[in-house]
Amino acid sequence: MKKDLRWKVILTALVIVFALILAYPPKDKIELGLDLKGGMHLVLQVVTDDALNYETDQAIMRLGERLKKKDIEHKAITKSTISKFSLQEINLEQEGQIKELLDDYFRDWDYSIIGSTVSLSLKPNMARYYRDQSVKQAQETIRNRVDELGLTEPTIQRQGLTTGSDRIIVELPGVENPERVKTILKTTALLEWKLVKAGPAPDRETLLADFGGKVPEDQQVIRGDPRRTKGGYYLVTQVAPVTGKDLRDARPSIDEWNNPAVLFSFNADGARRFAKLTSENINKRLGIILDGKIQEVATIEDRISDSGVLRGKFTQEQAEDISLVLRAGALPASIKYLEERTIGPSLGADSIRKGLTAIFMALILIMVFMVIYYRLSG
Repeated sequence: MKKDLRWKVILTALVIVFALILAYPPKDKIELGLDLKGGMHLVLQVVTDDALNYETDQAIMRLGERLKKKDIEHKAITKSTISKFSLQEINLEQEGQIKELLDDYFRDWDYSIIGSTVSLSLKPNMARYYRDQSVKQAQETIRNRVDELGLTEPTIQRQGLTTGSDRIIVELPGVENPERVKTILKTTALLEWKLVKAGPAPDRETLLADFGGKVPEDQQVIRGDPRRTKGGYYLVTQVAPVTGKDLRDARPSIDEWNNPAVLFSFNADGARRFAKLTSENINKRLGIILDGKIQEVATIEDRISDSGVLRGKFTQEQAEDISLVLRAGALPASIKYLEERTIGPSLGADSIRKGLTAIFMALILIMVFMVIYYRLSG
C-alpha cells in the first residue's frame, strides 16, 4: 500500500510540474494593463471647428487660383466664419463664368450671388463629414505618435458609439515621462510656410500703423516664438500655400553651427508648390510657422524645391520630438485635455504580488488535500 501511495504522490507531482511548464509562457509574455502596470488615462476632445477652418482656407486658396487662371475680376476674397467666405466686387459680365467654375469645382459649397458679391457656405452634410473625419484622423495620428514613442499595448479609441462624438480615450501603460508624452500628443504639429508682409514689431498697434490700424484683406497677425526668434508681431498671408501635410519625411539633424535642427523633405506635390512659391517671390521674406507661431524668417534668395531645414534654439530632445510629430502627421484640429489620471505602478505591483501569493497558497492547499484524500481512501 505504501508503494502505491508513493507512486501516486510521484505521479501527482509530475502532473503539477507539467502543468506549471505549460502555464509559463516560453517567449511572449502577457503585457500588463494600466491597472497592473500603472500609466496614464486621458480623455481628449478634438476641436473640430479647426478642421472646418482649414477646409475653408483651402477653398479660398483654390478659388483664388482658379479665378486667376480664368482672368475673372474681383476685389478680394473675405472669410466671415469658419465655414463661410465671400467673393467681393465681381465683374457682373463674368457672372456666368463664376457660376460655371463654382458648379464644377466647389460642389461641397452652397453659393448665392447678390449684386456684385458671391457668398459661399459649406454644405451642412459636408461640415458633419469633415468634423467626423477630423476625429478619426486625430485618433490615427495619436496612434502613430504613440507607436513612434515605442509604448506597448496602448488603448486609443473614440468615446461613445455615435459618429458625432469628438472625444478620444487614451490609455498608456508603463509611461515613464508623462509630461513629455502629453506634450507630444497635444502638439498640433501644423507646419506652414507663409509670406511675411511686415514685422517684427513690438506690439500689434505698431505693426498695423502703416495699414491704417487694420489687418489687410487675406492677411493675419501672428507672433514669433520667443524661444526661437526675437518674438514680436508679424503680418503674414492668411492662407499657407504649403503645409506639413506636404512633407515626405522629417528627421533630427545638426545645422551648420552645430546646433540641433530638423531636416525635412517634401513629397512630389509639395515640392512642386514650394518651388512655385519660392520662384515667384525672390527677395521676399518667408516665415516658417509651427502651431501658429513663427519659428524662423528667411529671405528667399533662389528657387527651393524638395527639402529644407527648420532651425531654432532647440535642445536635442525638442528636435527629436518635433521630428516625431511631423513624421506622424499633423493633427487635423487642436485637442483639449478633459480628463487626466496618472496611475502609479505600486498599486499594480501590490495586486500582482497578492495574486501570485494566492496562486502559490492555493497550489499548496490542493497538494495537501490530494495527499490526505488519497491516503485516507487507500
